[in-house]
Formats: sequence, structure tokens, C-alpha cells
Amino acid sequence: MDSTKEHTQNATPAQETSDAENTQGAPTELIERDADTQQPILILTTENTGKLPIPGIAGVLRIGSDDNAERKFKRSTASIATLLSSSMVGTKDGGKGQLSKELQHSIYQQTTTSIPGAQSQDQPLSNDVLLPGSIRVETFMLNLERMDEWIIKLEANFSGMTGKKLFKRHECCIYLLDQCSIDWIPEVNSNEGAKSGWTVNMMTTQVRQVLRVPATEGIHIGMSFIMTAFQGDFTMKGAIYNLSEDKQTTQLVLWLGSEAENTLKLDRIRLELGLLGEHPQPKSTSP
Repeated sequence: MDSTKEHTQNATPAQETSDAENTQGAPTELIERDADTQQPILILTTENTGKLPIPGIAGVLRIGSDDNAERKFKRSTASIATLLSSSMVGTKDGGKGQLSKELQHSIYQQTTTSIPGAQSQDQPLSNDVLLPGSIRVETFMLNLERMDEWIIKLEANFSGMTGKKLFKRHECCIYLLDQCSIDWIPEVNSNEGAKSGWTVNMMTTQVRQVLRVPATEGIHIGMSFIMTAFQGDFTMKGAIYNLSEDKQTTQLVLWLGSEAENTLKLDRIRLELGLLGEHPQPKSTSP
């Protein structure tokens, strides 16, 4: 699922570079779901849009969270990004047609231990070369330590056009929504959920995409779903509570699977659904 997906993109070279160099070698990310397991998948795309090769490109991938008390990024050594595939797509000689090559390794390495102060600068330049017009696509399965507001930090280094070692930094976050399975269930009494639940409006087309409504199902009032965290005991229920007259906007009602569940997580998911459903929601306290 396209979640979610682009949040912040900070290209921070370690030294002054040309505008062309600033745009080269910076990855873009997409978080989707595995078609069978629904587990979150990270897709990294690194493209050379320039006219010169990018030699020696290498990097580090870290998963962690912001430690607000200490005001720093706290690495999660138990959260692992496992490489599923890596490929290079480029143009053939003469610029006619495309050439695709499967690779056995990733540009971005994830160490198994947390090294305080470690940066991509510590990574030696690799033998990987990104030719002009070529695209490197790498897919990772995300196995996260727990359900949390995780951040993925990418730090890359490569040789610039002047031969100097350059650095790029980029980060994105993983929605709580993408850390849960979504299953549509027989209709429940949504009026019961509405008494103690939270409501959110979404574009109807986005409801189908984001919440994985089966292609064989039409969206109608009363249809229900349950979200279950891959890590932990969090569960949340939801139902289609109302449809606009033109069927373009859908109102959902959300409620917790039990009174012991975390309302902060539910409210966070409500905000994410509003954002992805093109109806941003204001932050709120429990109803």
C-alpha cells in the first residue's frame, strides 16, 4: 500500500556540492504490504538521472524511534529489514530498450548491533556503480520489534563528480496502520461502536485501497472490519457508518477490541486514515 509513504525527505550532503550532485543517489521509499501475509514491505528506489556514473554507492539502513526524553534517535536492534530482492534496470547500448539485472545484495546494509555515533561515513565505498539512466530497486520485509511509531533512517555515501566522498540522508516513518492485518468480517452492530467509538471521513475510493476491501465487495453501510497488530495484542474494529449522497465520501466508526486497549494508538490510526483518505482529521482526546 502506498502509505504512507512519503513523509520527510532531507538530502543533507556533508559538504558543498552542485545541484546535480544534490539530486543524485538520494533514495525514494514506498511502504506496501505483502500480498499473502499483509506484512509491511519497504521498497527503496535509487536512480541516477544525471549524465555521469555514480561510483562506490553504499549506505546504512536503521530502524528506530525518537527518544523524546533524550532528544535523539534510538535504534531498535530487534527490528530487522530483510532483503527480498534487488535489481538494476538500465538502458541498453544506444539507449534503445531496457536491460534488467537481478542482484544478490543491497546498497543499504543493516548491522545487527547498535553502534553509538555510527554514520554512513563509516561505511567504505562499495564496488557498486549506478550508471546514467539506471534505477536500483530493492525490496525488504520489515519485521518490527513491536507496534510503535517507527522511523526508517537511510544514510548513503558515494563518490561525487569531483571525486570527493558525498553523503545523503533521508528518513520516513511507518504508519501504525501498516503494522496491522486488516480482515473484513460479517456485519456487526455499528451503532454499538458509534456510542463509544471514533469517527473518520475518507474518500470512498481510498477506503477500498487503504483498507483492502475485497474486489468482489461493494462498499455499503454496515460492512465491518477488524485490525490486529502483528506485534502485541492490539485489536481495533471498524464499520462503514455512513455514505454521502453521491457515494464519494464514507464515514467510518472505529472502536477498540477491549477497554484495556490503547486509545492513543486508535487515535493515531484515525489520523492516518484521515490523511490517507484525503480528509485530514484534527487531533482529539478520547470521546
